[in-house]
Amino acid sequence: MTKISRRLFLASDASSGGHLKRRFAGDGARVEIIDTRLVRDPAPDVDDIAAFFAERHRLHQACPAQCGSWIPYFDLTDATGFTSIEADWPSVEHVEFWADPDPNSQLALLLFLAWIARQDLDTGKLFLVQGQTRWGEIDADIPMPPAERVAVDADRLRLARDAWSAFRSPTPERWAELLEADLSPLPRLRETVAIMLGELPDSRTGLSGAERLMLSTVASDHVTALHVQLAFVRADPQVLMYWEVGKLLDQLADPRALAIHGLACGPFDRAMHEEDFEARYHGFKNSRLTLSDLGRAFLDGREDYALRRDMDRWWGGTHLTGANCWRWDAERRMLTPPD
Repeated sequence: MTKISRRLFLASDASSGGHLKRRFAGDGARVEIIDTRLVRDPAPDVDDIAAFFAERHRLHQACPAQCGSWIPYFDLTDATGFTSIEADWPSVEHVEFWADPDPNSQLALLLFLAWIARQDLDTGKLFLVQGQTRWGEIDADIPMPPAERVAVDADRLRLARDAWSAFRSPTPERWAELLEADLSPLPRLRETVAIMLGELPDSRTGLSGAERLMLSTVASDHVTALHVQLAFVRADPQVLMYWEVGKLLDQLADPRALAIHGLACGPFDRAMHEEDFEARYHGFKNSRLTLSDLGRAFLDGREDYALRRDMDRWWGGTHLTGANCWRWDAERRMLTPPD
């Protein structure tokens, strides 16, 4: 009797996982989703995967406002998927990680590769498939050429471990140093490094790339909160997802920043999407938004957003605060340390 090959496919978010499930339906393949938001959430400097997620959860609960994607009582990310993958690994004959090109997916890839490199598992069966666009945006029913699969060798694992360690460091210095390193074994990594450095406060305006995109969108005429969400969906690459965009909109409309006028029915939370859906959600998404004078000053660089708002958020393993505000100068490709 011919042995049936057991294949495992890994995806970096639910939409890509859905694409893989549909594309390989009937093949007896299993799909596991590594759906961990990392762009504006803490990445503790802890190697053990269970301890990593436990510390993340503790930080989330301690101060939800510091964490870009986290909604109280709505945290579904833990080490369960990793534990399941490790348990099934010996019986699986072929593993593919289908990585989306956006920075969070590439960070999730680093997390996974760094984790698998520390396990006593056969990595000779592991392959990487890099997407030019998000897999979830591709019709899985349309025939496509075979995806290019690259074996995950020792060089790729070593680079992933180094990069993941750098991202979790208490300062962004080691991450910035990656721009001078050979990153060719992971071809999307250089772009990810640059994008994430752009999510630090800008050296002139104090705005991150996401904050600048939000204010620029609101600066147009006749903009609603729904238009802001769509602007981030259409951004290439897509840096923030739905929950992160909603929370950032809350923050920029907060009285402490007051960069945006007109936001109604907040805060952007779980209750808005459940018991208060009819009363609040439609009012929130249809809010007519305008930039305040201060918001325009932030966008023009006449006011420093990082100074005017009490900075308190996570960037990888770096806790950005008023006293620990690392900045990035994209033109000079230079970090500015806290004063």
